[in-house]
Amino acid sequence: MTDFDPAAVRVFLTLLADKKMEDIEPEMFRDREVHKMAVTFKVDWLRQDCARWMEKRIIAAGGDNLEKFTYCFEESYYALKRLEIKEFMECFIDRYGLSYDITNADMIDSPQYNFMMQYLKDFDKMDKEMICPLL
Repeated sequence: MTDFDPAAVRVFLTLLADKKMEDIEPEMFRDREVHKMAVTFKVDWLRQDCARWMEKRIIAAGGDNLEKFTYCFEESYYALKRLEIKEFMECFIDRYGLSYDITNADMIDSPQYNFMMQYLKDFDKMDKEMICPLL
């Protein structure tokens, strides 16, 4: 456990004692690695709670908040690449993938459009594996 942030370890141990995860701050999810600890230490119920937590954020990210939308994509990508968990990215793509009509004028003001423009501004510098989920 010395590889993890002490604050995250305290939260993780509290979650183990309570045997439930109500809600955690987004920075605790990955930045402080509560989800990674659940995966590393094979705590299945906590992995499932983390998956539900992330799915709720992905669904809620469809509003006008680019920061939430970007957070969900980056967390999904991190889980895919570092933890080999594809469910978050699949949920993100199912929710926001190719179902949007990019020829629609309303799309220009959407978080999805702004998000794609943010990532595509440095398209030539992107890792090709990061581009695939956007397509």
